[in-house]
Amino acid sequence: MQIKQLQKVTQVLMEFLKCRYKAKMSYKLTKKYQLQKLKKITQQAYENIPFYRVKWAQAGFHPSMLKTLDDINKIPILTKDELRSEYLNGLDTSTWKDGRWLATTGSTGAFVNLFQPTRKILKELAVMSPFFAATFFKRKIQKGLMFLVIEEDSYEAMGGFELPNPRVRFEDVFTPFDKMINIITEFKPDVIVTYPSRLKELLSYMEENQIQNVMVPTIITSGEKLDEVTRAKAIKMFHGSIHEAYAVTEVGAIALESPGKEGLKVLDWKIYLEVCDDNGVALKENNQVGNIIVTDLENDVMPVIRYSGLGDMASFKNYQKTLLNPIHGRKVDIVKSPKGKSIHPFKLTLEIQKVDGINMYQIQQKKVHELDILIVPHKDACPDTLKKEVDKHMRAALDEDMNVNVHLVDMIPRKNNSHKHATVVSYLQ
Repeated sequence: MQIKQLQKVTQVLMEFLKCRYKAKMSYKLTKKYQLQKLKKITQQAYENIPFYRVKWAQAGFHPSMLKTLDDINKIPILTKDELRSEYLNGLDTSTWKDGRWLATTGSTGAFVNLFQPTRKILKELAVMSPFFAATFFKRKIQKGLMFLVIEEDSYEAMGGFELPNPRVRFEDVFTPFDKMINIITEFKPDVIVTYPSRLKELLSYMEENQIQNVMVPTIITSGEKLDEVTRAKAIKMFHGSIHEAYAVTEVGAIALESPGKEGLKVLDWKIYLEVCDDNGVALKENNQVGNIIVTDLENDVMPVIRYSGLGDMASFKNYQKTLLNPIHGRKVDIVKSPKGKSIHPFKLTLEIQKVDGINMYQIQQKKVHELDILIVPHKDACPDTLKKEVDKHMRAALDEDMNVNVHLVDMIPRKNNSHKHATVVSYLQ
């Protein structure tokens, strides 16, 4: 093992030990710690990020006004559009050397680039590690298998690029199902991490091909909503347990479903989570569904404070606000080819994000042989060039010839009055 990698392994192990200690803090001590971190991160944001200084001054907020955690509602909401289009104005990001730029998968039709400093990345790697999973689930976990989006700027695969480990294997989520089964049976992982929609497709493949006796003690899903049918089928076919994780590129891991199924345990030593109404006011009662507002307590280079851009909704399960009920939203539709083959939506969204000049987008399938691509362009984008580029990238992502219709529009419609814009929408029955 190279010296640099050994040093990084040691650093991640140290961060894991810190995470383990913080996870065991009492409720009172956790709240005290959160307030300390919130005061520090807002002061750093005020001093270093011109966008925050201007926005907060207009709202009449200054970091010195934070006396209790309840004072967080004095901080104005940060939207996804602001994070994408205004946040970096006036900043010299060329000095941001020690870290990595990450990009969201565009699950709401608008993708965002985020800088994560190395010290923040080390904390995320600690939470992703088999050490943390073993401690959290109170079981032996030594080998992990990740079927995720494998891109250098993806949060999910960050561990594979930052800290290669023979006991934690990263595989492309679009790996053919027969090869996926071979990898699972040969590697014999203690835990698999993947997306619910891909897991659902894998389970269907196993049923159709009568594949049995594949043992996976623990499965963790993230990125989309896990439906109960898929949950029950996974438990039956893999002979283990399945748990939801809530993690996003903007702030990292947020919550993880507890071993006893009490709810999603908020990782409140690294983030501050609120469930708010449309005006950004925190909801007080249990089981009240509202918008998720999140603050990253660890990223001191590109702080994300009171961010509403996740587009998800949830409710707290207890008055201490340490447990969440299942996340609402984050459900994706699958595109079907004329031959009935499933095309995972991330395969399409990753291609469309390579095209410059797009504000928002949506991929619609109304007929089995064609796709409609709705694009809200930047004001200075060339319409003809934009259409050609989108068409080219979409065709590169499709396994067979399908008609691709690109439409430039002023706004993206919402499906079934959803609270967020879906990236991929299927109208097929």
